[in-house]
Amino acid sequence: MDSIHLEIATLEECYDSYDKSFINLLISKANSFGLNEIAAVYLQPLMYTRKFANGTNATRYEDYSPLTSKTWGAFDVEMETLSDNIYTIRSFFGAVHAILYHCLPPNRTLREYIEIFTHFTRLLNRALRPYFELVEQMQLFRPKISLLVSLSPVDSRYSRAIIGFSAVGQ
Repeated sequence: MDSIHLEIATLEECYDSYDKSFINLLISKANSFGLNEIAAVYLQPLMYTRKFANGTNATRYEDYSPLTSKTWGAFDVEMETLSDNIYTIRSFFGAVHAILYHCLPPNRTLREYIEIFTHFTRLLNRALRPYFELVEQMQLFRPKISLLVSLSPVDSRYSRAIIGFSAVGQ
């Protein structure tokens, strides 16, 4: 499927692919919504982790900064649902939240949103497992993922969903 939105079938295809296919999907979705710089800063480095690199990019071998560093510059993106229409990205999870804001399909049933959420969560956990296993710092916090669905009280054909994160450290 070549939809700009994140579809269930597309997520299911990632289960059968190599580990970095999910990160590639997120990069592709980010780029299709003009979030290229965010993808380059927060997602692209994940392509070079120990588990993904297979020894081909030794210079990025130990670079875990997309998840652990707060030294990256902040990026502002437009989000119509916020009071000032601006969301500031300061972390990997903020970047994924912004990408999902743009690519989750509108007007789906609650069941479809839950199915997308379930697949997305499993794939994200699989993609980030090397970080949580190999980086001592990552043991100090575990991000939580949530799904917020808004269904129109007037017409059930209109809905919107967003996936968000919270990360609390010890």
